Amino acid sequence: MTQKYGIIGFPLDHTFSPYIHNTAFNFLKINARYDKFEIPPISFEKDISRLKSENINGFNVTVPYKQKILPFLDEIEPIAKKVGAVNTIKKLSKNYWKGYNTDLYGFIQPLRGYLSEIKNVLIIGAGGAAKAACFSLLSEKKEIELTIVNRTIENADKLRTSLIDSFKNIITTHSLLQMEIIQMQYDLIVNTTNVGMGKLSLQIPLGVSGLVHKNSVVYDLIYNPEETLFLQSVSNKNIIRINGLQMLIGQAKKSFSIWTDKEYPYQILDENNFYKSEF
Repeated sequence: MTQKYGIIGFPLDHTFSPYIHNTAFNFLKINARYDKFEIPPISFEKDISRLKSENINGFNVTVPYKQKILPFLDEIEPIAKKVGAVNTIKKLSKNYWKGYNTDLYGFIQPLRGYLSEIKNVLIIGAGGAAKAACFSLLSEKKEIELTIVNRTIENADKLRTSLIDSFKNIITTHSLLQMEIIQMQYDLIVNTTNVGMGKLSLQIPLGVSGLVHKNSVVYDLIYNPEETLFLQSVSNKNIIRINGLQMLIGQAKKSFSIWTDKEYPYQILDENNFYKSEF
């Protein structure tokens, strides 16, 4: 019987996940298929309940459902529970779902070469991806000072509260409007929102030209398009600009191992081909 996997989210036109996982299934000769399960917010609860009753072995979860999925899980790994967001689900038995957070692993991979120089960080957004980014960073480097900026300050404050329960770092919050008068330069700026993708591709989440210095790293978790307007807006060529492709691949490899108990075959993916093909 063919094993079934997929990704839950809305929208899903941009996703490379089916290519990543189906390529590995084919290479390892695993009888499995990975598909898209695009779920509009209006029918989320009904569609999730239906999927839970079907014979599907596992899922990835993307925006906007990494937190909304939690009540439908029967078990959550401790770190994912602490983060309060899940992006990977494994079906352990009939109607029994366990949630994991592999974003923690994927997020930090492209930053490893720069961590020693990163002391203060600006996180844009306060959703599930922002939670994973904050936990990942603060777990790796205890002395980082963190600023969280979000459209609604209330959600930024909630994220800060969840972090100070686990970390002793200096963490501040601002609304987007407040950031317009902030005059500070950050070593790392991360966009964790979906502003810059799909219908929002002609927008940027925050103008950061005055918030960077010559050695800053600007990281957009969006990977499609390859270079968002947010990354393009950083005109200084010395600044390191990173999109979300390495994070996507890193979290996908971790998810694959959770589902199959096999290591992802690292040699099969050529990152240069992602933007040259249709998947």
